[in-house]
Amino acid sequence: MKGRLLAVGVGAAGMLMLAMPAHAHHGGGGSDQAETRTFAATVTALQFVSPHVVLFFDVTTDGTTEQWSGWLRAPGALARAGWTRHTLEPGDRITVQGRSERGSRFLQIRKLVDGDGRPIPLSRSALHGALHCVLHGALHALIRSGARLARRSEAQSGAVGASQIAAHRR
Repeated sequence: MKGRLLAVGVGAAGMLMLAMPAHAHHGGGGSDQAETRTFAATVTALQFVSPHVVLFFDVTTDGTTEQWSGWLRAPGALARAGWTRHTLEPGDRITVQGRSERGSRFLQIRKLVDGDGRPIPLSRSALHGALHCVLHGALHALIRSGARLARRSEAQSGAVGASQIAAHRR
């Protein structure tokens, strides 16, 4: 009974771990990491493509309009945060914050705010990441305790274990 319960627990924890993908990390070598830029902007296009979603927007300063763009996370990561291909439409007013590529009008976008001042999520919550770490640790603890239980049960029941079979074959 304990073995079956352990197997169900390990299986459930494993399925939860598979449901929470790890996120790749990209360095910011091409960006000015010292300066974060913030713009009031108007969306001109959104390309919901791999490997990164690309946002195009116009920034108007003192009557002059500049065309900017920036990359976001992968489409799958944004979809898990609630995005669709229509989350941002041409003409939407937004505030964009990110780090600019050296000498260009291209950002690593770190924060978006809609026209009503509400943040637009770029990822799942921090709670999701913390939960992933807790479940990962719990899964390893469960596996270790399961192995100890199996050895203890084997020793108590007098059952022949794999190590005893291997020794007998020699």
